[in-house]
Amino acid sequence: LLKKSNYTTKQGKSSILFDCYSGKYRKKINTNIYVPSDSYQESINLIRKSDPKHVSINVALKKLEEKRDLAIVNYSEKKWTKEELENFLQSGIELYSLDEYVIYQFGKNKSIVTHKDYINVIKVFKKHLYIQNKIQFEEILDSQTLLTFKKNALINGLKQSSVNSYVKKLKVIMNAAYRDGYISERFIIPTSILEEFIPETKEIIKYQEIEEGIGKIKNINQAQAISLFLLMLSCKGMYPADVINYRKIGK
Repeated sequence: LLKKSNYTTKQGKSSILFDCYSGKYRKKINTNIYVPSDSYQESINLIRKSDPKHVSINVALKKLEEKRDLAIVNYSEKKWTKEELENFLQSGIELYSLDEYVIYQFGKNKSIVTHKDYINVIKVFKKHLYIQNKIQFEEILDSQTLLTFKKNALINGLKQSSVNSYVKKLKVIMNAAYRDGYISERFIIPTSILEEFIPETKEIIKYQEIEEGIGKIKNINQAQAISLFLLMLSCKGMYPADVINYRKIGK
């Protein structure tokens, strides 16, 4: 069973225990998940919604239920000994990760394109932090993690402007996680992470230069190049890859 400990800390929290019994066998194992005693509903193993952190704690409690159910099946079918049962229950649970939050909750009210963009943000952070497993909220809250991300990203060829963009998008995710109760402290970006950058000077081409260029065309490749350039210019923001999406209408 899942039971709340009778002991309450000075912060008004009690730990949740795995209470194992079978015949004369009895063992209580601390899950290291602590709940506010005044808002925990033991009969349904949930925290009341009035608690500001009810979302994150209830996710952890749900994972404890899944672990309990798996333990019961394996022990009752005699697949595990008492020692194996205890080792499994003492191994703890994998807390709700940043990956899961972005995939299953953060993107609920976002467009498909925007949601995929933020999923990619997490992938980029994991790539430059060299993290293979799911990334935890606590890792991102550590300022050293962001410093490591910036250093590795720049070494790997990412521009400072891109670093700024990814970190700012991460802040949007973490602020949402704070409002949803997954983290208990606000996400703060160290001052050394974001840097101002001077954009590259854009070259301006005059119409006279285009006319002169047309007069100097010597082969079909040059003619096609300048034709494509004029098409993109007239379509305002079109890229070469967009050509396949255009269709000729009429004669």
